[in-house]
Amino acid sequence: VPENFANQIKKFRPSHVVLIDATDLGLEPGSMKVFAPEVISGWPVSTHRLPLSLFAEYVHGQTGAKVVLIGIQPASAEMGTAMSKHVKSAVGELATELYSKLSSL
Repeated sequence: VPENFANQIKKFRPSHVVLIDATDLGLEPGSMKVFAPEVISGWPVSTHRLPLSLFAEYVHGQTGAKVVLIGIQPASAEMGTAMSKHVKSAVGELATELYSKLSSL
């Protein structure tokens, strides 16, 4: 759960925080979308103890970091369901893209 890392994030004092989570976007499995925290504030509570919008607000308030959420459409959101091949592929693509962008900084 993200809130377990709040103190570590605060100590690190990042300029940016990227939260990546399975999100029902109503799209094909593996589809991705980037959201600002304000956009997700009205979303219902997820399986996380703390809504991601509240967590993002806390992180921003404690660090001043710009916070974004990247949602990946799961094939199924049922507990205990394995990650689908579409989502695994999307995660790999996202990791490669983030590494490429961040390593060039």
